[in-house]
Amino acid sequence: MDLTGKTVLLTGATGGLGRAIAAALADRGARLILSSRKPAELDKLAASLSGLDHRTVVSDLSDSGAAVALLAEAGEIDVLVANAALPA
Repeated sequence: MDLTGKTVLLTGATGGLGRAIAAALADRGARLILSSRKPAELDKLAASLSGLDHRTVVSDLSDSGAAVALLAEAGEIDVLVANAALPA
């Protein structure tokens, strides 16, 4: 799949799998909107990725209405990677 120039919203971005997904998407030319509950880790991850114009949005998707608010803040996206989860 050609992701060059596509905007991708990635939830759960600061977890182990999320970081790997973020790196793979960035390496394929995607512009990322990274989301998780951890602002400092989001900023560090965004700065470490190849490419430009990555954004971060702090969101706890376990909160009521958070998913709708995240989508509103993200704006228009081409791809959603719903990777967020809560520990068992």
